[in-house]
Amino acid sequence: MQLFHQFERILGSAESVEFTIRRHDKGLEVISTPRLKDAPTDLSDEDAEFRGALAMPLYVCCEATTLDEQFFDLLGQYTDARESLASTCGVIDNLREAGKQAKTAEKTLAAGKSASKDKSTDDDGKGAGAEKSKGNPGTAPAPSPASNPDSLF
Repeated sequence: MQLFHQFERILGSAESVEFTIRRHDKGLEVISTPRLKDAPTDLSDEDAEFRGALAMPLYVCCEATTLDEQFFDLLGQYTDARESLASTCGVIDNLREAGKQAKTAEKTLAAGKSASKDKSTDDDGKGAGAEKSKGNPGTAPAPSPASNPDSLF
């Protein structure tokens, strides 16, 4: 049995665990409560929910013989679930960061395209290779006749 290894797995950096054992009418009450480090002030609601879930205690109340037989397994299941949740939080943080980087890259790309478009237009707003229409401003040049005599267009 590696009890302290399980507690080590439960804890993050600068966190502690409060372990309480009380005698109860039906046996013993065991509570293992993680004490998380202080939360950042700008914590989102979703992150606060994850943090609340990570702070949930393990609570077991049963006879001493049952605790002797099952507590270590229960603590292992609790630890596994907590690690899974912490891993999920890490994945979500990574996805958020990737989304921020994608938005930044998209803005940079859009700014680059806008700058190159501005360089390729002349004073009248048309591309450098565009033909100027003859006649009234705002009118399109007359279409050229179709090269295929059988074409209706």
